[in-house]
Amino acid sequence: SGDLEGATELYREVHDVFERTLAPDAPDLVMARQNLAAMLVQVGELERARELEEEVLRVRERTLGPDAPDLQLARLNLASTLRGLGELEAARDLEWQVLEVRARTQPPDSPDLLHARLQLGTTLSSLGESSAARTQLSAALAGFSRILAEDHLLVQAARTNLAIVLAGQGDFEAARELDEAALASLSRTHPDDHAYLQSARVNLAITLRALGEDDLSDAVRRKVAEVFGRTLHPGDPRLWMARANLVEGAARRGDLEGARRQLSEIQLELEDLLPPSHPTLLELRTWHAELLALTGDLRAAQTLLEALIEDLARALPEDHDVRKV
Repeated sequence: SGDLEGATELYREVHDVFERTLAPDAPDLVMARQNLAAMLVQVGELERARELEEEVLRVRERTLGPDAPDLQLARLNLASTLRGLGELEAARDLEWQVLEVRARTQPPDSPDLLHARLQLGTTLSSLGESSAARTQLSAALAGFSRILAEDHLLVQAARTNLAIVLAGQGDFEAARELDEAALASLSRTHPDDHAYLQSARVNLAITLRALGEDDLSDAVRRKVAEVFGRTLHPGDPRLWMARANLVEGAARRGDLEGARRQLSEIQLELEDLLPPSHPTLLELRTWHAELLALTGDLRAAQTLLEALIEDLARALPEDHDVRKV
């Protein structure tokens, strides 16, 4: 983290020197803006990165032809930052422009064209434009599968994003096939505790649950919880979510007592790590009260909810009606 911040400051200094000494459209200044923006994205300064990338794009549009590769790169860089800022429609519009240019000027299996399809398809999926997303991601997966090794990360990215779209359209069997292929590939190329593998397992577990295969889904989720238990800090939200998903699985199977015990254990552990008014702990306590009520322990549920209301009353402004929470 310190090295990254130090490198960012060096890029900032270079940019500032070039900005004082060079013409606005000078190639070295444009490159300095582009490099600094890339570093700012990595340290989370997205708004400033956006300003720089917009300036790079304006210069590219003034000085390059409409099909120039550097112009398309500037559009994709800005689109990526806009996605990070939640401005998905603006990102999609830029990505469509790039795709139209590359589809017209490059062969069908060009890596740059396929990457444009993958990026656009992912954005379309986030926007809920599932049919268009499916078209682009299917084309990206087919192309990457022809030109890259089966275990290449771009193949897995296309598989994973297409599986999400297919599941959203209700095509769970096809989604499962892609999820299983992605998990198998990542298992061959990454250590068992790698973040990519856990994401692939979670995706597969969600698909299996949608197919009604709760036992298989829970087995996959238990693996994720076991890995996170070994590798993450006890208060890490990812660990809490993994364990909470196991509670949900027990409740879905009708094992309300088992779900209640598991949730009580999680709550006790988090009470040692988080303040009473922390949103994660509040959500857990509410869920715990629901499980207590479902198992017939209404008095315990009432006691837990009363304590919850007291904690909320202390945490919220005096004029806030906690009964509306």
